[in-house]
Amino acid sequence: MSDMVRMSIDVPADLHKHAKMAAAYNDQTIREFVIEQIRKALARKPAKPKGKRLNRLTRETIEKEMRGEDVFEYASFDDFLHEMGED
Repeated sequence: MSDMVRMSIDVPADLHKHAKMAAAYNDQTIREFVIEQIRKALARKPAKPKGKRLNRLTRETIEKEMRGEDVFEYASFDDFLHEMGED
């Protein structure tokens, strides 16, 4: 398994309840269920916004990211801002 990071999000109570029930139904923890659903969503081709076309640069950037190219990691958000010259 690759390195793990914590991701905290707020979700509506009813969505949490339904996710928990779906996980239990599939004999999974909610963590396993959420990771599986994120992987499934990311495996699908990204949907284009209705009535809009992605410009070439945006399309190329998304394609590179999906291949894992030009992906950078920073120790902190402050490090990212420093790299971007925003400090």
